[in-house]
Amino acid sequence: MRNVIASHADPALVPLKVRAGLAKMLAQDLTDPRTVAVRKEFPDWNKPLTTFGQRIQPWQPRDAAAWLRRFPPIGRLLHPMDTWDGATAALWLNDREPILSGLAGKDEADSTLVAFESSDPWKPSLEVLHTLDELELEALAYRVFVERLRREAMPSYVSERRIQVRKAIELVTFGYQTLQEARRSMRIHDHRRIRSFSRVFDENQEWIYDLCHRIVAAYAWPDGFTEPELWSEFPDLHEAPQ
Repeated sequence: MRNVIASHADPALVPLKVRAGLAKMLAQDLTDPRTVAVRKEFPDWNKPLTTFGQRIQPWQPRDAAAWLRRFPPIGRLLHPMDTWDGATAALWLNDREPILSGLAGKDEADSTLVAFESSDPWKPSLEVLHTLDELELEALAYRVFVERLRREAMPSYVSERRIQVRKAIELVTFGYQTLQEARRSMRIHDHRRIRSFSRVFDENQEWIYDLCHRIVAAYAWPDGFTEPELWSEFPDLHEAPQ
């Protein structure tokens, strides 16, 4: 049946550049984070979130929002950092690159670079972890938050968006809608997700939007179907219906 349906499609209705982008998107394995874009945008992509052999319950967006209500972690380690052993802590603490906390306001962020001091090689990693100052602890907790959101809460959304993009382009090949209409339908889809996240994250919604955009942008999308392109093309959909 699928072959019969496919025989009625006309790929020529979709520009070659869009078709090539669709093929690249479908070929990308969402379980493999080792793309150049992911590694560049998220340098902690391969660091363990838990001690070897332990498991944590994967986050849904509401779990990430609940975690943020305990932020900043003044004088305490938030989960799962409170379960780390020395080896896990060392992998995170040995990163000496300057860290910019995404939780700071834009004006404040320009001067909020926090770098971990090179520690005494004889000082145990767990001791270093438990004696981080306030800014260091906040920066580390933010990095862990980013990775949990990226690895646990966002893959289902990215997968859903890929399905919607594929369906929208397929409808174009069957002549049911124009490419412009396909893009517009995706802009509405993206806006609904934003509205959903707005309800979940409340006062943190603005910087969460920016972080989610970075996560989504690290994956392959057909030409004209990235979030920034759609927002620029359809600014009138800011108040799109749910």
